[in-house]
Amino acid sequence: MKRSTILLTAFVFMVGTFSSAPVSYAAGIDDFLNHNHSNEVSEADVAEEQQETGNTEDQSSTVENTSLKKDTSWFDYDNPKKSYKITTAAELMGLASLVNENQVESWKPSRLENFEGVTFILMNDIKLAEKWTPIGTGTASYFAGTFDGNGHTVSGITINSNVGYAGFFGYLKGQVKNLTVQGKIVSGDGSCGGIAGQLDSEARIINCTSDIDITAKDKTGGIAGFNKGGVIESSINIGNISGTYKVGGIVGENWGGEITMCGNKGKISSSQRGVATYGTGGVAGRSVSADAKVTESFNIGTIISNTEATGGVVGYTNAAGSEIISCYNNGEIIIKGNQKEVIQSWVGGVVGIVGCKGIKIHSCYASKGATGADITGGVVGRYINDPNDSSENLIHKNYYVSDYYHEGIGQVEDKAKLNEAVLSVSSGALNKMANSLGAGYINDTSGRYGNSGYPVLEWQSPVTDEERSYMTTIPKEIQKEFDEYLINTASDVKTGSFVISFLDPDSYISNAVSQYHQDHMEEDN
Repeated sequence: MKRSTILLTAFVFMVGTFSSAPVSYAAGIDDFLNHNHSNEVSEADVAEEQQETGNTEDQSSTVENTSLKKDTSWFDYDNPKKSYKITTAAELMGLASLVNENQVESWKPSRLENFEGVTFILMNDIKLAEKWTPIGTGTASYFAGTFDGNGHTVSGITINSNVGYAGFFGYLKGQVKNLTVQGKIVSGDGSCGGIAGQLDSEARIINCTSDIDITAKDKTGGIAGFNKGGVIESSINIGNISGTYKVGGIVGENWGGEITMCGNKGKISSSQRGVATYGTGGVAGRSVSADAKVTESFNIGTIISNTEATGGVVGYTNAAGSEIISCYNNGEIIIKGNQKEVIQSWVGGVVGIVGCKGIKIHSCYASKGATGADITGGVVGRYINDPNDSSENLIHKNYYVSDYYHEGIGQVEDKAKLNEAVLSVSSGALNKMANSLGAGYINDTSGRYGNSGYPVLEWQSPVTDEERSYMTTIPKEIQKEFDEYLINTASDVKTGSFVISFLDPDSYISNAVSQYHQDHMEEDN
């Protein structure tokens, strides 16, 4: 059994044993370990919204729609409010109708509502039973308000469309936050994503999760299809994403936008080659223009690509000034085309093709390999530069596991000038390199973050119980040592909730288990 699994199991088991409960994190430990941003709005915000709307009931159940009827009765054209609460699927469908359609009743104004400056708060989980029409269809019909999921989930999202932007939102100019979406999208068009099909430059997606399986064409991503200058922050994709080209775990194409503190866990697939600027990436298929940024983000999903530029983080990038900083890939890359294609395939553990000089790539690493490509590099597959390029000042402190790649940059005019920009390390050495990678990383030697022991980003949360594979039993010696440690370090006990001070939990767990194995190896000998 893998050592990381043993460590994870031991850590969870010890807490469950100490609290006389099933295997789970004690509340105090969970609070200490959870580095992610909260999904909840503040009590002050909720109180303000309750006062504004006059609704103080706490609704936490899941509501399912049973008909196609759209409820727009909550919206008064003569007395619009600054905030609304969405409690039913019919009201949610009504919101889409107000944004997308002129209302048929003769007494209603003939106009579309974009709700700029208006906040919508989702008050409970909603399960849709009918096909979903995305909120916003384009530049003439878009959502410009704030949609606060309030930590809730909209599930049962089903979209089957031949044309148009596809996602929970179609065209977004506003802000979506604290929302989880679940479902399936099949589109015969491009610009397709779980949260939004396309983001305008004013748009923001913050603290959202997409668990939507998507099949579409170009510019297809787990969170957004096409990001035209907007921001995607603190968001995770766990759905499987399939497109033709410009396909990414978070965004298909990031045109001058910002992707920060995001992660992909779903499988990514692309099917088509074309010109040498197509791309498939764990985070972004393409990240282009001088303002494009991909920072503090990761991919652990498998990438199956047939585009010419495939990267563990970004497939293709160009334009001096764009950035890929503090990102990592721990997902396998598989090129499914053959080497007789007219256009070659380049794979980089971090970036497939860097299309020009002047691009910043630093503090990134790749810990998984690639198969089937014509040219591979541990960090960059192809770097289009010239012999006078001084990009070693811009591309630096990047690492790759030497077991998987022969060199850090697969194809470049002058490799000598970039010798220090990409460095090979052993898998064992990479496990402890958070300090070398720089601010924003922490080591995961105990494996509780589910990254095979490799460094993770500070904002990441430990993996959940559902994401773990547990041992059915663990040695009583380890259980006893952990229990004694918990007893000795517990600083407060209140109603069965333990507040525990860990100076260095990774180090403690690793040392404890290592000592156990060492003692038993000596006994066996």
